[in-house]
Amino acid sequence: MIKNLEKLEDNQLKLTIELSKEEFDVFFEKALSEELKTYEAKGFRKGCVPKSIYLRSVGEQRVIMKCMDDAINDNYSNLLNEFDIKPIIEAEVEVISSPEEIKNHILKYTLLFTQFPTMEIGEYKNLNIEKDKDFVTDDEVNSYIDSLLAKKADWIVSEGGTLEINDTAVFDFEGFKNGVAFEGGKAENYNLVIGSNNFIPGFETQMVGMKSEEEKEINVTFPDDYQEPSLASCPVVFKVKLHEIKKKSVPQLTDEIVPTLIDLLHNHSKEELNLKTVDELKSYVTIDLNSHAKEECENKYLNDIMKKIASLSKFHIGSKYIEKVTESKFEESKKNVKERYNMEIEQILGFQNMNVEQYKEQLKENVLNQCRDILIVNEIRRIENFEVLEEEIEEEYNKSALEQNKSLKEVKEMISYEDVKDFLQRDKAIKFLQDNNLATNKQVANEQKVKKTTSKVKK
Repeated sequence: MIKNLEKLEDNQLKLTIELSKEEFDVFFEKALSEELKTYEAKGFRKGCVPKSIYLRSVGEQRVIMKCMDDAINDNYSNLLNEFDIKPIIEAEVEVISSPEEIKNHILKYTLLFTQFPTMEIGEYKNLNIEKDKDFVTDDEVNSYIDSLLAKKADWIVSEGGTLEINDTAVFDFEGFKNGVAFEGGKAENYNLVIGSNNFIPGFETQMVGMKSEEEKEINVTFPDDYQEPSLASCPVVFKVKLHEIKKKSVPQLTDEIVPTLIDLLHNHSKEELNLKTVDELKSYVTIDLNSHAKEECENKYLNDIMKKIASLSKFHIGSKYIEKVTESKFEESKKNVKERYNMEIEQILGFQNMNVEQYKEQLKENVLNQCRDILIVNEIRRIENFEVLEEEIEEEYNKSALEQNKSLKEVKEMISYEDVKDFLQRDKAIKFLQDNNLATNKQVANEQKVKKTTSKVKK
């Protein structure tokens, strides 16, 4: 057997294999014997047909196809071990023997491997990454409570006056392209919050100032990337008749309304909270928003660290692997949308002014970033060699048992010792990054001073 290994770009290896006639014939004879066990011919019992009669009647092609598969599959594991290849996805197989070589029982083929991602890490300590504020202001608390009150607002029909931004318009419309009504461009008693930008750009602003029962023609142009190709970039006219103008009436913040706002708070119900006064509500909201702000701050800080390390490092991640994972996640999203909403994913994406290709690009970027983050954490674990103590593992088991309301024995049966140890090592690596990359106030001040100086020099 002749073997040749080539290192290619994009984290790939190409292994070329050639089996001699003698090596090929071993597989050929085995495949032929298997075929003869089930072959039937007139004058012979099943499984007793001579090779010569089978080959004269059927030919070699079927046996050759089977023995080629057998030869490739049987050699696969041995080749991985021999060349120490660790593929992350299954190899692509290509038979490169000419028809004449196949006829003469000579098999040549290639295996294209995408290797496990690797990296060459750059600097990962003392990166002077700044943290955002991890608290909320009184104005932010009040703004959040205002948003809760807005959800309790009533819409009151206005008997007079004109349509303004933030009003709800109840109207009929029909769209025309070149004087002809187009499909999907008509509705009656449609409700639209003016200023929500849910319609084509320019539509809502042209309705401002209209009065009840007024009719108007609105001229707009569909966006270039509109989901219906026949309307993209096209100028159209909408004939509109306004029936009602509804004004939003937001309730005042009083002790009486506080209990009705509880079900709108973050992941809480009336049964869990017993807020009765405005002061109690503000106190709760302040604590809750501060908790969220701290979590968001820490997540962004860690993300900024990862981005900085990634910019200083070199990664070897095969594009075929990224594409395969991306496609898998896309199929998973399709399935979830269908099961949850009974809709096609294209419809959901259309609501977000996004097509499938744009969504896949977004998924691909997320997959690539996740892969880089995993490589970074694993590499730091390898370099720093964090120790995990037995008591830490036991403590984690106890914590999981408490969170899942299960016994310690049940948790240990569910989660392996190695998985807990792996989790704690990753956790230590992340904490190490957080502890060793924060910019001090002095460093921030110096950097800001440099920026100001540079700005003055440019001026």
